[in-house]
Amino acid sequence: MINEEFPLSFIHEATDINTSPDRLTELAQYYQLTPLVVANPATSAPILTQLSQNTDFAVRQAIAKNSNTPIDTLFILAQEFPAEFLDNPIISLVIMQPGSIKKIPPDSLMSLLRFEEIPLAWLQQIKNQSLYSWNPRLRDAAAMHVILYGEVNHGWQQQVAQAFEQHLRRIPHSKLIDTPCENSLFILFLLLFPQTVPMLQIQWDRFIATATPQEQQLVISSYNPIARRVLNKFAITPDAHIHAEAAHHLWMPLTILSQFSRQQQRKVRRSIATNPQLPSEKLQLLPEDVIETLLKDDSERVRAGLSSNASLPAYTATHLASDATNVRKALAANPRTPPALLATLLQTGSMEVWYGIAHNPRATTEQLAYLAHHGDEQVRSAVAAHKRTAVDILRTLSQEKCKGIWLGLTANPHTPIDVLAKAVEMQDHALWFRIYKHPVMLQHKHQPLIDLMQQRIRSLVRTNSLPAWYRKAFNQYYLTFPAAIVEEFTNSPFWEDRYLVTRHPKTSQKTLQSLTQDGHCYIRAAARTALNYYEQSNKKGSIVTTRTKWSQRLRAAAQRVFGSQQDM
Repeated sequence: MINEEFPLSFIHEATDINTSPDRLTELAQYYQLTPLVVANPATSAPILTQLSQNTDFAVRQAIAKNSNTPIDTLFILAQEFPAEFLDNPIISLVIMQPGSIKKIPPDSLMSLLRFEEIPLAWLQQIKNQSLYSWNPRLRDAAAMHVILYGEVNHGWQQQVAQAFEQHLRRIPHSKLIDTPCENSLFILFLLLFPQTVPMLQIQWDRFIATATPQEQQLVISSYNPIARRVLNKFAITPDAHIHAEAAHHLWMPLTILSQFSRQQQRKVRRSIATNPQLPSEKLQLLPEDVIETLLKDDSERVRAGLSSNASLPAYTATHLASDATNVRKALAANPRTPPALLATLLQTGSMEVWYGIAHNPRATTEQLAYLAHHGDEQVRSAVAAHKRTAVDILRTLSQEKCKGIWLGLTANPHTPIDVLAKAVEMQDHALWFRIYKHPVMLQHKHQPLIDLMQQRIRSLVRTNSLPAWYRKAFNQYYLTFPAAIVEEFTNSPFWEDRYLVTRHPKTSQKTLQSLTQDGHCYIRAAARTALNYYEQSNKKGSIVTTRTKWSQRLRAAAQRVFGSQQDM
């Protein structure tokens, strides 16, 4: 793919049905033009088939709408885009062909059953033909389709409750997704839904076994709600880098910290020396000789770490001021360093010392502006993170692509929401953790991260590729999920997922209205009932109270099934 600027005339060519197929194939190489090219009915069938594997959701969706897309490709895309498949003009011709349904994959048929306008002949064949006897879920969905079963008006709630409890006991297996993708989804899930952590012990163990050391270090260093059982597993791993992050963690027992202080690995000892979670009163709980031992350590890095610890007495600044460059760099970052000494260190012109000043919470706005214009990449990254840096300087720094600067921007409490949203789009795990804790993100209720989660699960939900642990957590905790995430399950091929959408107290009226046209008779009835709550309620809050009654019953069913089982 070509990701560069192009003449405006290319846009006209990409959308013009008179453009030759060969020219459209050339234009499809431009990343920004691809969605326009695949929507053009003049685009050749081979290029449409090729681009149907594109990772861009909008590109695949446009191909499902294109009447020039080969029918076999459309049959596959129908699983993810059933509405676009049914609206495609060529489908009316396919329906008239005898035996055409046999060419449609069962997964695609399951998605098509969500719609009331599916051909009656297809429904009868799915229900009656022995061809689908091996797929009871597909046959049951066809049997409960409104065209065959009719509308339900009374007594359906009890039937749904029983069917739903059976569903919880046999959560459908999903297609496997690659491990890096699942680990990334797991990290994002933990950030948005920390209340699910107790029920994900097996997934934690799997993450420890499959995640890269860098991912493990990132989670330990940035995510506090980790059970002690999991922390102990991190602590006994042979990787010294993971030990170092564990030594820096808030919940690591003091007894283990004392053991770590006697390790030969200087990185581990340095992590103890820089541990910000150890105030002065807790330092006294460590062996009495630990501070003196670190102060006299023959490692320059250990002494530098000690000189940066804000919990140490102020007299250490005098003792360490004449030490090596790295020690003075750490001293420049120490908030206990006197302002006069900080001004003197600024005049040294040393980038390493400047880096320390840029980390000092007492650095002035003028000093930070000077460092932003004259410092190197590392210095500018530190300036980006400093809370005294002016907003105009932050916006200037956001134009750079350096990851270090972005790490700084996402750590700065004054970074505006538009810059944070741009950081989310970079899809970097280290940035996610900073964004998750950011005060501006808290004010906006993590909306950019929620938007990212929506993008991540959109195709997974539609194609039954959502990991089983995610689906189980959704079934048990869906009431605590944002409505935007819950509404993504409107496109699930399983009626049980769509039913939970109707039960969420904040599902929009627009979504409920669309579900009244669902193919499954239970979903139509549930959506109509939910809409009636809106219409009958005149008091603020009564909608939530009334609709939550059924939601609580479903949650109780989930707890009966999962019980005390914490593992997923």
